[in-house]
Amino acid sequence: MDKMKEIIQYFRDTNEIYRKKKLNNFFGWQKNCFLPYRCEEKTYLFFSEPNKFFGDDYNFVLDYLNDPNKIIIYDRTDNWTGHKIIGEKYKILEDVLLKEANVIICSSKWLYNQTKKEAEKAKVFYVPNGNDHFDYINKEKEKIAIYGGAKMNKVNLDSFIELASNNKDWKIKIYCNDFIDFSDKNEFFILDNLSLNSAVTNDKFFEECCKAKVGLCLLNEDDWTVGMLPNKVFLYSMAKIPCVFSGVPDENLEDYDFCIKYSKDLNLNEIADKKYNFIHRGWNNVCKEISDILEREILCN
Repeated sequence: MDKMKEIIQYFRDTNEIYRKKKLNNFFGWQKNCFLPYRCEEKTYLFFSEPNKFFGDDYNFVLDYLNDPNKIIIYDRTDNWTGHKIIGEKYKILEDVLLKEANVIICSSKWLYNQTKKEAEKAKVFYVPNGNDHFDYINKEKEKIAIYGGAKMNKVNLDSFIELASNNKDWKIKIYCNDFIDFSDKNEFFILDNLSLNSAVTNDKFFEECCKAKVGLCLLNEDDWTVGMLPNKVFLYSMAKIPCVFSGVPDENLEDYDFCIKYSKDLNLNEIADKKYNFIHRGWNNVCKEISDILEREILCN
């Protein structure tokens, strides 16, 4: 190819809530071929996901992977190889990225520490996630613990049942798109203080968070969730409510005092009204930090 060399990134999808979409918007990239920086001497490849199957762009990207003048940047946001369905497929490209990448940026401390062990030559950086910008809405707080997610495949449903059973003076509210995961959990339809609600817009969900006293992020503990720093942690912080979490290593959330690890005997009343150091971390903060790393480590060398 004799066209001007470009930084390239391939997105498997462009869901608005994800970090890769925010980078896309920040740099003004297009869907499959992005041009945040140009250089005639080097070919820059930026990956947000180690998806081996590039669709129509597969051969195009493969040509660049074989370029001896390539510079590879990998924004590692999940322990993809731990995913039960796609893990084996993703491992093919992730092994290449861990071997060949010049810069790897990690979204959680677990990923950062793991990548330091696995990467062969890359400089490794830690840039935690964020969320959309929301201005706090001053609402009267109620005894509500809230969770929202498009799918429930990584959520520990039994923990929600346990939490509701042990905190009967609280309402536990779940907002989601897919109720099929609840089909064999009769407790969700028996417990008066545990409710399932259809998904709402991001703005509406944030408003509901501002009325709640606690945010929930109760995930299954497995090889996929171990690398996560959930985006909703920062949404809850913007709503000025603590986040009760499970399934995520303590090290991923140790910098945030408003994150409380779930336990079977957790009393929501004891954590709801404490003083916390809430932070406002929007996606622009994340994108700017990544941009600064690329400017310093790649373009200036």
